Amino acid sequence: MSKKKVNGIRVKLSLQYSEPKIWREVCLPFDVSFAELHDIIQILMDWDDYHLHQFKHNGLYIGDPKMFEEFGDRCIDEKEVVLGDVFQRKGSKCEYEYDFGDSWGVDVVSQGKMKEDDDLFTVIGGEMAAPPEDCGGIPGFYNMIEVLSDPKHPDYDELYEWMGEKDFDPKEFNIELCNIAVGAIGKRRAISIVSDNTSDKADISLDGFMKKFISKLHEENWDEIDDRFFEKVMDELFDDYSRLSQKDAAIAMMQIKDLLDDADGLNKEEAPIVKKRIIFVRLEKSEYLKIPMLNMIKFLVSIIQKEGRIKLTGIGALPPKYVKELYALGYIKDPMIEDIGYKVSREDSVLSIQLARILFELSDIVKKKSNMLTLTKKGEKIIADDSLLFTHIIDVYVAKFNWGYFDRHDEELDEIGQRDFTFTFILLDLFGDEFRPMDFYAEEYLRYLKDSYNIDVSGSRFASMCYATRSFERFLAFFGLVDMKSSGNNFVPDQVKASELFKKLIIVEDV
Repeated sequence: MSKKKVNGIRVKLSLQYSEPKIWREVCLPFDVSFAELHDIIQILMDWDDYHLHQFKHNGLYIGDPKMFEEFGDRCIDEKEVVLGDVFQRKGSKCEYEYDFGDSWGVDVVSQGKMKEDDDLFTVIGGEMAAPPEDCGGIPGFYNMIEVLSDPKHPDYDELYEWMGEKDFDPKEFNIELCNIAVGAIGKRRAISIVSDNTSDKADISLDGFMKKFISKLHEENWDEIDDRFFEKVMDELFDDYSRLSQKDAAIAMMQIKDLLDDADGLNKEEAPIVKKRIIFVRLEKSEYLKIPMLNMIKFLVSIIQKEGRIKLTGIGALPPKYVKELYALGYIKDPMIEDIGYKVSREDSVLSIQLARILFELSDIVKKKSNMLTLTKKGEKIIADDSLLFTHIIDVYVAKFNWGYFDRHDEELDEIGQRDFTFTFILLDLFGDEFRPMDFYAEEYLRYLKDSYNIDVSGSRFASMCYATRSFERFLAFFGLVDMKSSGNNFVPDQVKASELFKKLIIVEDV
């Protein structure tokens, strides 16, 4: 029996001066660059890459030469150095430094070659939670642990709020989540390696490659579009793909993903064409004041305009004081708070506010750096026009945000609501003059998916609820486009109609 080829090394990462030791061990190929190693360390320590970093080895600095010009020839480009250059034997080591204010130091030590049963890009061990960003280095970290362990400590409330009112367990280490994230780097790397080895002066154009790819689709049975289908076509076009520039190769992968997502499971001749189009009418400024989600995002904009930034909590959420101020404005009421008495405490206690912050970040109106949100130049132009801001946020909601983010429905319901979301607009235009059961719209939409895309979720007892929640409660109602009410003694909304704003704002016309 032949032995499995050993093609990588075990690398152990240990946080300096931590006690008990905070450490991780991971299996990596010899040709992983130090730029990739930086990304992996960030994942394993649950950091957010907000600060500068560098590696030190035998008096040399490995990092981004643009950031460390003063080191001259002593600084080596981290993209040009791989693990095999430094870790040539068991015990070889270097030092990783991150955040020169808090001064986190990580010892990176080779544990020798991988074992026969090891897999690349796999975390094989680790202990203890890593310190959060900006907590003050090792002294601040252990002071934080001491304070949070004693609710009576005079600094407890302030520190607990800074942590986003989230409990911190210093012993917690989730190896499963780390493996998912590190594994994703390994999967993406197969594409980036091809790109990095090509000349910037590509001898095939992006347009030419995409035409070849689409031509291959026409030769295949579109009912079989899946990972194997993709791999088959890419194998046939590998030579062309490898001749793309790095930038064009990345763009090609995004275009291919969009193409396959749109056409998944369809024969081109059978692909449905909804012969309607949705037009958003420019409204008077006063009308935009009736759009709850738009005004929640404008509230976040106003904070930045007043204070220059929004400093997020340690977990990347809005500070509790902003959550309370925003909820008090009453744009979107939460039944868990209004009817049951839950407290408005932190961002994740109010779904609409958490969604507003997510859309705000996804919108490119702001940029996030060092756990702070600041306005972009693009954002300054967008927020000056309510009509532009509204359509931009709608685009972000339907194109960038995953509608299943807040629920835990089965995988078969992943596309419900978001796939051809404009069909719901068409239904409201046809039937929305009076209240109708949400189930009425769900039946029409689910029938449309089955007839048009062969997506049949009739076996799921949650399909209608999933559609109603995502399409009406969390989307159209948040944007003021539907009115909802409960029938009988039921406190949960189950009836819906198009709002007056919908009728003023949206035109559905034949193509």
